[in-house]
Amino acid sequence: MRLSLRDAVAALMMGVILTPYATLLVRGREPYVGNVATMAALSLVVAGGVFVVAGGITVRTLIGRVEVGFAVAALALGVVTVLLGDTPLGQLLLGAFITLVLLTWGTQLLDHAGYLQPPPHRPS
Repeated sequence: MRLSLRDAVAALMMGVILTPYATLLVRGREPYVGNVATMAALSLVVAGGVFVVAGGITVRTLIGRVEVGFAVAALALGVVTVLLGDTPLGQLLLGAFITLVLLTWGTQLLDHAGYLQPPPHRPS
């Protein structure tokens, strides 16, 4: 299977998450994102959009169930990060959340590209 325009749009949306996060890491602040909780909220909303825009969500295959599991875990960690973003754990939670979002998107992208398909069954 080939990647579609939806996957390209999802990749651009991931840039919306990664650009302010990288700026926050390098500079310690970002002009549009005031703190960790705000960055987590922005990332949570955009990551949800990425998951929906990329499409191809199914629970019939093992990799589909893994993608949905990663997405649910990312959602839970994102909510925890928004709630605890202003505590000393905020930066660590944000890093774990962004990593889990990248893992979810990467798995979904590999699935759409056809790399994670099971080998065809050959009768003996």
